[in-house]
Amino acid sequence: MTSNQSHSSFHHLDAWGLNDAVRAHFHDHEQPGRITAVYRGRFELATQVGVFRAVTAGRFHHHAESQPVTGDWVGWHGTPGVDEDLVIDRLLPRRSTLTRKAAGANSAQVLVANVDWVWIVSSLNRDWNPARLERYLTLVWESGAKPAVILSKCDLQDDPGVWYEEAEAVAFGTPIYPLSALTGDGVDALAATLKPGETACLLGSSGVGKSTLTNALLTQTHQETGAVRDQDQRGRHTTTHRELFRLPNGALLIDTPGLRELGLWSSEEALAELFHEVSLLGENCRFRDCHHEGEPGCAVNAALADGSLDKRRFDNYRKMQKEVQRLDELQTLSGRLARKQREKSLHKHIRNVKNR
Repeated sequence: MTSNQSHSSFHHLDAWGLNDAVRAHFHDHEQPGRITAVYRGRFELATQVGVFRAVTAGRFHHHAESQPVTGDWVGWHGTPGVDEDLVIDRLLPRRSTLTRKAAGANSAQVLVANVDWVWIVSSLNRDWNPARLERYLTLVWESGAKPAVILSKCDLQDDPGVWYEEAEAVAFGTPIYPLSALTGDGVDALAATLKPGETACLLGSSGVGKSTLTNALLTQTHQETGAVRDQDQRGRHTTTHRELFRLPNGALLIDTPGLRELGLWSSEEALAELFHEVSLLGENCRFRDCHHEGEPGCAVNAALADGSLDKRRFDNYRKMQKEVQRLDELQTLSGRLARKQREKSLHKHIRNVKNR
């Protein structure tokens, strides 16, 4: 955006998180907007004059990886209130992306974009799973957003402190907020951590209380909620899409459907950030390329033997490390195959030209 572009044209978008850093990416006379929800190829788009339905321009259809998601800033054209759908022309650069491996495919799926915080919600019932929490944390560290852990449904336990300590052992310095959206305990303290204009995203399994928490933070019932099944404490998908809400204190919140499959789309660096105690121990191994599989002088194996390194955490680290390495191999392989196919097509085209 150049200096002669009017700030007033963005005025109503300030409530949707617009700031100077975002304004700088818009072109002269470009219509600005933010995606507030996605419904099977159609979008809710917040503009400077209200929220309207929108679709993407045709060129987006050929690039699935560049499709807008909830939280994205976009440029668009059309006449609000007159056109049935506004048309999204351009996707602005993202400052953070929460990305997982797409189910059943060797590709990435961006869940939300441009969030400051990802609140990982784990409920204090049979859903509690430290290994799953580690996967969520790895995903968030890779996103560019800051993680926090929400221990929901604290009203179900006489002593939530036990779970707090378990979460602390996994999260290592990540903020942890125990609360009950049902009784309201801890909700105001959580809301106070968000500044006006900041965006948080709720992430977690079905039935952990994300929609109930959203309603509590909104101070009104907006999201449908449902009971969990008694036999396995799992919930039904009451939230079916990712939607951005404005909170009373001027902050923003994205509620998301529960994730049943959490394929990592992360790097070794993200794993090292989360499992930093393994990384620190690895620096003291005798061999620089130690795989911690029984090599002499392995500091990691020594820590496992004397109990100073938790075996459950290390086993989960190794499992996730292999998953990330396998993904990297598949990406490298698919890249080589695609390049080979392009070269083959090019050589075929050159032969055809020569034979004319």
